[in-house]
Amino acid sequence: MSRISKIPHRILKTPNSGNSYYFRAYIPHDLVQQVGGQKSFRISLQSGIPSQSKRLCRSLSKTLENIFNEIRSGMRSLTIADIKEILRIEIRKSILHANHVHLGTNEFSQ
Repeated sequence: MSRISKIPHRILKTPNSGNSYYFRAYIPHDLVQQVGGQKSFRISLQSGIPSQSKRLCRSLSKTLENIFNEIRSGMRSLTIADIKEILRIEIRKSILHANHVHLGTNEFSQ
């Protein structure tokens, strides 16, 4: 079992966020100082659809697990801003993919 699976990551929906869900990530204790001292952060999933948000949250958790493992092994040195940007790119890719499939331009679905 990996370390990240013990750390909760959640989908949040705050009252002032409109219909958008957020991904809240908690930084493992052993990495807090390496990433600038912040213990958690959140980013918008840019989706108001619960099922889509849950899938994206699982995907982001896996990406975050890989990032944390790379930081631990010394392969990367990242700040919270760097990590958030990587996750935002993953969110944009997911949105583009969903639009691609939804608009029927997915040539592999035939």
